[in-house]
Amino acid sequence: MRTERIGERLIVIEDCGEQAVRLRDAIEAGAIPGVEEVVPCYESVGLIVDPERFEEPSLEALLRAPLPVSRSEPKRVEVPVCYELGEDLAEVCGILGLSSEEFISRHSNAEYRCFAVGFAPGFPYLGYVDPSLAGVPRLSSPRVRVPKGSVGIAGRQTGIYPDELPGGWRLIGRTPFEIVNLEEPSFLIAPGDSVVFVPIPLGRFEEIAGA
Repeated sequence: MRTERIGERLIVIEDCGEQAVRLRDAIEAGAIPGVEEVVPCYESVGLIVDPERFEEPSLEALLRAPLPVSRSEPKRVEVPVCYELGEDLAEVCGILGLSSEEFISRHSNAEYRCFAVGFAPGFPYLGYVDPSLAGVPRLSSPRVRVPKGSVGIAGRQTGIYPDELPGGWRLIGRTPFEIVNLEEPSFLIAPGDSVVFVPIPLGRFEEIAGA
């Protein structure tokens, strides 16, 4: 791992690989003076620091030591998805040259890692999709409103819109699950978690959504 300082307040720790979440927990537990926020991403961790109080030697010492077991070990989340509600599923299958049955099978027979949560509270960036599903472009003109729970795909990633939002990913299904509750607050999926999509018919979607 190596660090890069960008301006006075941002430090990026690169080459973290799949240890980004454990590193975040170690930094937060280490209470390094001057670190105000820790943000894990795909293979890096960003630190927002107070330049007047930040102690760089403390961070360097932490990076040299073995990482402890994370306080929040990743969990496996099964997310039901009704692919019938995927507004762009037929178009996506056309782009990839697959039948809808082949697409659904390949999309739901993979286990995805949540690399980061962002764009909107609770939106999980999940990767990577099977190579045969990769390369789907974003919409040339994003939707003003994407229905809550929509499952999208773009490039090498798939993700879930936690609320009604604007968005440019192509929609391949919808889940009845509540991905985020900002009032409690609670997040179904956190960085480092693994996610599996489980196909369900429209009737089951309506049962869960109406429960």
